[in-house]
Amino acid sequence: MKADELDLTQIYKISTLHNQDDPQERMVTIPTAAIGMLRHELIKTLGLERTKGFLLRHGWHCGVKDAQKALEMDWDNKKELLYVGPKMHTLHGYLEEAELLVAEADFSNGWMHHEAIWKNSYEAEEHLKKFGPSNDPVCHTLVGYASGYLSTILGKKVIAKEIECKAMGHKHCHAVCRTVEEWNGEIDNELKFYEADNIIGELDQTFEKLKIERDNFSRAYVVHQKLMEEVLKEHDLSSIAKVLHQISKLPVFIEDVNVQLIAASGIPEQEASLFSEKLKKCFHKNRQKYSDSLKYSKQTLFLNCSPEHKRMITPIYLHRKIVGYCSFLYRETVPQEVDKLILEHGALACSLYLLNERTRFNTE
Repeated sequence: MKADELDLTQIYKISTLHNQDDPQERMVTIPTAAIGMLRHELIKTLGLERTKGFLLRHGWHCGVKDAQKALEMDWDNKKELLYVGPKMHTLHGYLEEAELLVAEADFSNGWMHHEAIWKNSYEAEEHLKKFGPSNDPVCHTLVGYASGYLSTILGKKVIAKEIECKAMGHKHCHAVCRTVEEWNGEIDNELKFYEADNIIGELDQTFEKLKIERDNFSRAYVVHQKLMEEVLKEHDLSSIAKVLHQISKLPVFIEDVNVQLIAASGIPEQEASLFSEKLKKCFHKNRQKYSDSLKYSKQTLFLNCSPEHKRMITPIYLHRKIVGYCSFLYRETVPQEVDKLILEHGALACSLYLLNERTRFNTE
């Protein structure tokens, strides 16, 4: 039998050929608008990436099923199967027409180059209706179908890649299909989408992240309360540094705008002064990189002065001007996400203390 002699009736016979494992297998037809709505709901619920993986795998299994049925029929040449796939694509309503540009394969050595123009892809049209133009190809079901079908008839993994898509503004969709090896690494990022998602595992990871975030915010709230108590009791900057050290277990520095040590905790005062001098030299050596960043940036920075001298540092403000710095010292430990929250609360407490002192001085 020759593929180019097949009409749609014969192709339909292939598509409805009974599965030997399940002779009662039935076919279900679904309007493209309904599938478009399903895609819309999936994207809204799962996001673009997870939906892409779901549709690729769905298309893959559809393509594998059709290829298995086609392989049960007699063909003059196995290469005829390369022409059956696009006709099946059309019969299922995925496309109005598939124009083959390249259909080459070496079944003995596991080599393939298959290229086609997909005209009026239902998937591209439904995406345009629901979401408008896309920056990336969207015909995931079609791509998955082509990959599954061609992989089954070749006996080796073939991946289809859509290089043009109607949803991106191109006239038609254009797909190129090659074996994984022939892609030479170009589609490595796509391979993950063909693997089933471990949703339970991801939910567990999300729960753990939320638990960590909850613990971090609880810890930051405790810090805030203790620091505000110090400010209300009108204790000095040394007491603020002590509270920060008790909670963070890290050496704490409070320095003025010229990096002169004002207060420290968790480290002997003499050693703390030496670290302040080292930081000043680090600023001088990397003036453009560090000093200017701290003067003009309101963000907390991580400074890597040397292997044994790393600082997380945030500015202390008074009347919208930087008047000093509050920092943690890291020697053998590494920064934790919650450290930034604690440090910024500490800098705020220092700002409030200095504001109170300025107000008291002006009043007197």
